[in-house]
Amino acid sequence: MVQPEYRIYEMNKRLQSRTEDSDNLWWDAFATEFFEDDATLTLSFCLEDGPKRYTIGRTLIPRYFSTVFEGGVTDLYYILKHSKESYHNSSITVDCDQCTMVTQHGKPMFTKVCTEGRLILEFTFDDLMRIKTWHFTIRQYRELVPRSILAMHAQDPQVLDQLS
Repeated sequence: MVQPEYRIYEMNKRLQSRTEDSDNLWWDAFATEFFEDDATLTLSFCLEDGPKRYTIGRTLIPRYFSTVFEGGVTDLYYILKHSKESYHNSSITVDCDQCTMVTQHGKPMFTKVCTEGRLILEFTFDDLMRIKTWHFTIRQYRELVPRSILAMHAQDPQVLDQLS
């Protein structure tokens, strides 16, 4: 039996192996490999006008991941620190209070974004070990811009304001 955290490692590797021309079939195969047929993916976060919670079903999960990359992301991976596993009859739950979703953006400029929060995953307890529920509660994010880009535009307050 594969450990749940290793499945996330495998998912990260699969996301990194995608190509620029990955089509809907590739994304559907990705979702089929890592998500159950009745899986749900939930994102929770707080905006100025209050808390938001969005849940999508299995049919939209491939579109969710492909849209992330279509929006200028060149790399996406998840880092789980100090996660806790609990075993049930037909499932395994992973609760990670220190999860970081790292995205690297190439457009409009190179930027790394670290989105931190709590990730709770429920896996099937079988050979495939696919995800049944994915719930990521976002607490905060950090946008990291290389110093070299800031140094290039140090004399132009308008560009610096746009960067910030």
